[in-house]
Amino acid sequence: MVRRFSSLEALAMSSDFWTNRKVLITGHTGFKGSWLHLMLKSLGANVHGIALQPEPNSLFRTLDLEGSFTSSNYLDIRSEVELAELIKEISPEVVFHLAAQPIVLKGYLNPADTFSTNITGTINVLESLKSLARKPKAIVVVTSDKCYEVTKDSKIFSEIDKLGGADPYSASKACADLITKAYYESFFREDEIGAATARAGNVIGGGDFAEDRLIPDIIRAHSTNSALTLRNPEATRPWQHVIDPLAGYILLAEKLSQDWETYSSAWNFGPNYDVQFSVLDIVDKLNHVFPVVVHKEKSKFKETKFLLIDSTKSANALGWKPRFNTLESVELTVEWYHAFVENRDVHTLTSNQIERYFAGTNTR
Repeated sequence: MVRRFSSLEALAMSSDFWTNRKVLITGHTGFKGSWLHLMLKSLGANVHGIALQPEPNSLFRTLDLEGSFTSSNYLDIRSEVELAELIKEISPEVVFHLAAQPIVLKGYLNPADTFSTNITGTINVLESLKSLARKPKAIVVVTSDKCYEVTKDSKIFSEIDKLGGADPYSASKACADLITKAYYESFFREDEIGAATARAGNVIGGGDFAEDRLIPDIIRAHSTNSALTLRNPEATRPWQHVIDPLAGYILLAEKLSQDWETYSSAWNFGPNYDVQFSVLDIVDKLNHVFPVVVHKEKSKFKETKFLLIDSTKSANALGWKPRFNTLESVELTVEWYHAFVENRDVHTLTSNQIERYFAGTNTR
């Protein structure tokens, strides 16, 4: 079956814009950073990276991405002086700031590290960019759908809703959002630099091996024949394949470079809500390939039960919309992990999934 769902033209994205464009990704060794790099490389960009050393069990290591970057630099973004020197040396035209402590549970267990990485680290990146003699054209700071102040479990959040965060991770991402806006209004606007924040849902996809994320936890439980512990099995999340929001980030950066004043704001990149899936629903969808025994355990930490974001602004102003529904996102993810556990060529599979997306077809 061949399903038409997108194309480079339909996304209003130009491969010519990205050809030989000097791009910096902070957090390039992470799950989303690795996928973003591969997508930008497929568009012809010269990609530089700054991040911590990759985990041994990571997409970056699995695909051996080290040599595919124009430069791959290992540095903690909290190292202010060293970071400024490195960014000056790279002198990027477009920046995607993804480096962060990205796990809600780790935020509870180590709040100081979460705040310093997500807040001070973001300030260091923006300060380094502000000080460049040759200014970048576009800066996209990736925050989170969890940056909103949750007052009702049933609310669907748009970009105009109040920021907040009742846990360290969520609060740190709300702060990063506000910090980006402050830097734009105070410094970047005057220098005609586009700066925006991007808020996505719960991304899934091949190569995520992080702890305390649902699908990696399912794969680990299946592989070790152990029980899968679910803290909030009925919680509903905006599940989406990683390619979808990353395509939105790329499109946003392109728009910022062309019209910094119009697009320097916050943007939601969430999935379609044709069907809403709970945590337990996702487990059930993977059960035919990765069956696990589920152990339900009440969480001692507070987590939102219902979280959805409204991407109408991105659809109307950017021409972006998600191309995968939740079931398709799960199917692509299962396809990747199935190949991985069977020791098949996941590098080619990853590239093929990206190529199929940009080409406008998805072969089942």
